[in-house]
Amino acid sequence: MTSETLIQLAWAQTWQIAAVALFAVIASRLGAHSRSHLALLLWTVVFVKCLIPPLWSSPLGVFSWVQLQIEPTPVLVTAPAETAAGRGMFVAPSPAADSAAGGQKGGFWGLPPLGSRPSGAGLLSSLWLAGALAVAGTVLVRGRQGRRWIERTRVPVDPDWQRRLANLGGRLGLRQRVELIVCGAPLGPAATGVFRPRLILPRSLADGRRFEDLEAILAHELIHIRRRDIWLLVLERVAKILWWFHPLVWYAGRQTARFRERCCDAETVACLGCRPATYARTLLAVLEHLQVARRGLSLAPGVRPAEVTLKRLEMIMRESHTFRKRTPRYAWLMVGLAATVLLPGSPLVLRSQADPADSPEVAAKVEQLENVGRQAGLSREEVKALIDVAKETQGDKRKLVQALCSDRATAIQKQAFEKIVRVFGHPLEDDLWKLRDVAKKAGLTSEETEAAEKVALATGFSGDAILLHYETGRMSAIEKSAFEKVIGLQGHPKADEIEKLTAAARQAGLSDGQIQTLRGLAARAGWKLDQVVEWKLNKKLSDAEAAAIVKLEAGIGPLELAGDSGKAETKKAVLQLVKAAGCSDQETAALLAVLKKGEIEDVAIIAAVRNGPHSEAAVAGLKKLESLLGKIEDFMVSSHRETVGKLLKVAAAANLTAEETGAMLKVAHKADYDLETVKRLKAAGQLSDVESRVLEKIQDHVVR
Repeated sequence: MTSETLIQLAWAQTWQIAAVALFAVIASRLGAHSRSHLALLLWTVVFVKCLIPPLWSSPLGVFSWVQLQIEPTPVLVTAPAETAAGRGMFVAPSPAADSAAGGQKGGFWGLPPLGSRPSGAGLLSSLWLAGALAVAGTVLVRGRQGRRWIERTRVPVDPDWQRRLANLGGRLGLRQRVELIVCGAPLGPAATGVFRPRLILPRSLADGRRFEDLEAILAHELIHIRRRDIWLLVLERVAKILWWFHPLVWYAGRQTARFRERCCDAETVACLGCRPATYARTLLAVLEHLQVARRGLSLAPGVRPAEVTLKRLEMIMRESHTFRKRTPRYAWLMVGLAATVLLPGSPLVLRSQADPADSPEVAAKVEQLENVGRQAGLSREEVKALIDVAKETQGDKRKLVQALCSDRATAIQKQAFEKIVRVFGHPLEDDLWKLRDVAKKAGLTSEETEAAEKVALATGFSGDAILLHYETGRMSAIEKSAFEKVIGLQGHPKADEIEKLTAAARQAGLSDGQIQTLRGLAARAGWKLDQVVEWKLNKKLSDAEAAAIVKLEAGIGPLELAGDSGKAETKKAVLQLVKAAGCSDQETAALLAVLKKGEIEDVAIIAAVRNGPHSEAAVAGLKKLESLLGKIEDFMVSSHRETVGKLLKVAAAANLTAEETGAMLKVAHKADYDLETVKRLKAAGQLSDVESRVLEKIQDHVVR
C-alpha cells in the first residue's frame, strides 16, 4: 500500500469519525440524554469506528453512499505491454505471442511510478507516530505506577469482608470472583483488572466503617465489572492512542465517562432496591471522607471527586422511575442499527459493465486449465489457486505464466504450476529455447542463463519491462551481467535515446549517478518526454529525479520546449502565456495535457476544455488565460493572435517578468490591441503603477 493511499485512508477515517461523533452529540441531546444506557452505547460506536479502517463498504452504509463511485470494471493487466523497440532483449517473442498481446504498445500499466508519494507524507507519519508513542507511554507509565503503589501499601483484608463481597456480587448477577484489595494509598474506590478483576478500597475509607455502610459504593464498582466497563476503557485508550490528534475522540472519552457513571448509578439503585436519596448521600459521604489528592489508575473506572457533580446527583434523584438493572433491549437494537449504517466507510463502487473475467472466452480458458490441472494430479486446493490466477489474467497464457513466476504468487500457486510443467512441459517452452539460444551466442554462463530465464518469465518476456528493471536498478548483479552481455550482442534497444539523453546531461554537467537516475526516469515514463514533463509539473518525481531535472534544465532549458523543434516557438509562446496568467504548475500541466492531444494551436482543442470532462485544474487554467486574452475561441480566430505573438517577443526582449507580461497583455486586451488607445489610457491616469512601468520598459521595443 502506497503512502498516498494511506494518507487518503487516514483522511477518510478522520472525517468519518467526526461525523459519527457529531451524530452521537445530536442523538444524545435529542432523546438519549435522558437514557444513559442508549447514550453510552452511541458513544461506544465512536470508538469502534476509530478502530475499523474505511476498507469495508456496504449498501446500508451512509459513508459508502456519500462516496459512491460509478466506474467501469478495470481490466486486470499484470504485465506491461511492450513496444516494438522493446523486443529483442533476451528473446524475440513469437508471432503468437504478439497476437496474444492484443496489439497494445507502449504502456507501463502494471508498474506504479517511483517517487509518487504525496509531499510531506513522511513528516506526517513521523509526527503521528511520535504522538501515539507519547500517549501510549503515558498510559503505560501511569498504570504501572498505580499498580506498584497499590502493592507497596497493600494491607490484609478481613476474610469476612471478602466473603460478603462475593455474596454481594452474586446478588448483582456477577459470576466472576472479584478480589478485594485494601491499600494505604489514597486510591479508589475503583475497579481494575481486565482478566483478573479487583476492587480497590482505600484503608482510610474502610477503617471504622461497617460493610453495610459501604455496600452501595462497593456495589457500584462491582457493576462496573459486571458491565465490562474496563474493556470499554481499553477500547477508549487504544482509540486515543491511534487518534491522539482528533479532538472529538477526546471529547467522546469525556462523554463516555459521564454516561458510564450514570448507567452504574441507575443499575446500583435498581439492583440494591435502595432509595435514590440514600445512595446520593452515600456518594457525598465518600467524597467528604476522601478530600485528598489521588492518582488515577489507567484502567480503573471508579468514584472520584471530580466525577460526583451536582448534575449527577440531580440525575439520580430525578430519574428514579427509569432505573434499570440491565441495558434495555431497545438500546441494543437502536445502536445495532446505527452501527450498521455508520461503521462501513469504504466507497460503494457500482460497475457499469460486466466483468471481463465472466466472458465466455475467459470461461472456456479457465475450464481448459482446470482439466489440465486435474490430469496433472493437482489437488482441489491447487486447482482453485490456478483458477483464481487465470480469472485475474483473463486466461491469457503469457500473463498467467508471468503471474505464477512472480514474487506475488503464493506457495500453492507455484507448486501447482510446477506439477503441470513436469507433466505437460512449460507453456512458453518455445520462448525459453529462443532465450537459451541468445544466451549461448552472448556467452552467458549457466548461472546467468538461469537468472535471465527468471527475469524473462517474471516480466512475461516483455522487452520494455526487462529494460525498465535494468534502468531502474531492480536487477541483481548476475541478472545485470546477463543483460549487459545480451546488449553487447544485440545492441541497446534505446541506444539513440540514451545517446541524446547522455549528451544533454553531460552538457548540463550532471554526474554519472544523476545520468543513471534520468535513464531510470525515462524508462519508467516509457521514454516519452511528455510523460516526464507531466510528472515534473505535478510534482510526482522522487527527490533525486527532481534534482537531476532541475540541473538538466539549467543547462538545456525547460523540458516543455524540448522534443519537436518545429513546435518549439509555439510551445514557448504557450508557456509564456500560462506564466503571465499566473497558472500554477498543476494548471499548466493540465492545459498542456489537453493541448498535446492535437495541434497545440488548434482552437477546437482549447475550446474542448470548457465542454469536455477535464479536470478542475484545466478549467481554472483556461479562466486565467481568458483574463488576459478574452474568450479563447474568439481570440484563436482573430487577427490579434499575431499581435500577441509579437508582444511576447517584446516581453522577452525587454526582460519582463511573468507578472509584467501579464499586465502588458491585460492592457493590450483592454485597449483592443491599439497602441494609441493605450497611450490615452496612460495620459488619463487609468493604468496601474505596474502597467505604467511596463509601458515604459517596452516603449523602445513595441510593435504596432
